[in-house]
Amino acid sequence: MSHVSWRRPGGAELLDDVSFSVGDGDRTALVGANGVGKTTLLRLISGEYDGHRGTITIDGRIGVLRQLVGRQGDPTSVRGLLVSLASPAVRIAGTALLSAEAALQLHPDDPTVATAYAAGHRRLGRGRRLRGRGGVGRVRDASHG
Repeated sequence: MSHVSWRRPGGAELLDDVSFSVGDGDRTALVGANGVGKTTLLRLISGEYDGHRGTITIDGRIGVLRQLVGRQGDPTSVRGLLVSLASPAVRIAGTALLSAEAALQLHPDDPTVATAYAAGHRRLGRGRRLRGRGGVGRVRDASHG
């Protein structure tokens, strides 16, 4: 991040000439009082907000843990968040399973949907090919055993 500035809607400047970099493998904390722009800065980095001046460059992957994940009004589940941060193979299988679960809720009596859901569970929950290669062997929530 280099020389980033951002104004709130309405014109008040919140961030002025912010610059920093995070090295590969570094763990970094963003600490400050309420209202100083920590969440706004992260939303700029993740691309959720735009309209800034300066340069934001991401060389690699960024994972964002939302403050209110899984709360009312937030469609992101903790399981969905974990799947999004997993290895590519687990991400693909987990995304397919989440889609199959949504389809199953809409069409509970459709055998094609039920088959896709069962296949997704086998692939993600018991898929030995995914374990031991940096992936997550199981991504479950309490409602699905």
